[in-house]
Amino acid sequence: MLKNYIKIAWRNIWKNKLFSAINVISLAIGLSASFVIGLMVYYDFSFDTFHEDGDRIYRVVTDFETPQGNYKNGGVTPPMRIAAKEQLTGVEQSAYFYNWWISEAKAEANKQTFKDPERIILTEASYFDIFQYKWIAGSKATALQQPNSVVLTRKRAEAYFPNMPLAAVMGQSLVYDGTISATVSGIVEDFDKRTDLHFNEFISLETAKQTESSDQIFGDDWGNTNNASQLYIKIAQQSTPEQIKTQLATLSEAHVDADMLKYNNKRTFNLQALSDLHFDHEYGAYGYSGYEADKGILISLVFVALFLLLLGSINFINLNTAQAASRAKEIGVRKTMGSSKRQLVLQFLGETFLLTLIAALCSVVFCVLALKAFDSFMAEGIELSLMLTPWFAALVVVLVIVITLLSGFYPGVVLSRFKPAR
Repeated sequence: MLKNYIKIAWRNIWKNKLFSAINVISLAIGLSASFVIGLMVYYDFSFDTFHEDGDRIYRVVTDFETPQGNYKNGGVTPPMRIAAKEQLTGVEQSAYFYNWWISEAKAEANKQTFKDPERIILTEASYFDIFQYKWIAGSKATALQQPNSVVLTRKRAEAYFPNMPLAAVMGQSLVYDGTISATVSGIVEDFDKRTDLHFNEFISLETAKQTESSDQIFGDDWGNTNNASQLYIKIAQQSTPEQIKTQLATLSEAHVDADMLKYNNKRTFNLQALSDLHFDHEYGAYGYSGYEADKGILISLVFVALFLLLLGSINFINLNTAQAASRAKEIGVRKTMGSSKRQLVLQFLGETFLLTLIAALCSVVFCVLALKAFDSFMAEGIELSLMLTPWFAALVVVLVIVITLLSGFYPGVVLSRFKPAR
């Protein structure tokens, strides 16, 4: 029976070539636009979703209210590093790091100098407790315990020490800005999934005492807020972000300095969820890619995609319904031969399914062409490889089924009720 439905559906499609072509092309255009939008939305919403207990990880940030306006800063004051460990209850783990910008790094083994290396942070061992890396060499428990220690990612290790086995990189020396040396104490794999935490070099925080940034990191001035000073916390399972925010508000009130009162400024510590980091336009992310996503725009694009799909489905319904009169003879013969209403509906659903399937295949081709044509307008990571992921295949299957039901059921019911004798 199913084979018969498909055979008759294909004959009807082939008989009405122009009608079928209009249906297929219009639906394929709508589907391809929706697929491109879907790739864009999926790409941005997939950042930092792979971290273990990511829903409990937050960045501590700072809000300012002044007579001149309100300002937001992604950094914290130096004493907050200690306060997060000793004064905040309900915090399972905290990790502080400082974005360190240097002019050069030199690998002692090959005397090669690297100018303006990026993605370097001064941090503590707890950073690797919050953000889980796969360790190639060394141990997160000991790698950053001593001053002048550095953990490298695989890519950074291979860049600094080319043609050297990773096992031999352990114990090698690096010199920063010609004065500060560090020994490689660990190597970790780079994150293989999309993230905004794309750091490649982790230097023990104690090493910062030898730098010009020592006061900015270890000082006790609650009035000094630096965007380079970053603090992440992982709240306990039984705790809530609101409870932590209440404690942060208490800390803010307890450490108001004279200058803030003099100039009528107000400072409040706040929390930013890890899932919001990629969409941040106020506190600032880490800016290595130069690309910022906008959650509001992406949600609007989802509605645009749904509108295009709805438009294609309505167009299909109108064309199929308008064709009812031309199929009067077929419907009359089928009813005379004993076809039930249910069988006629299934027949028209089968035709819709074939048209939708052909349109979906065409839309994949259109999607590839669109990604190539608009490559310069999209984020660097939106590539054709995203179309090979299981979610994309699932999206195509779901859309084919949904559109078949939405676009084929109503015309099928209308046509099956058609009475040729009248």
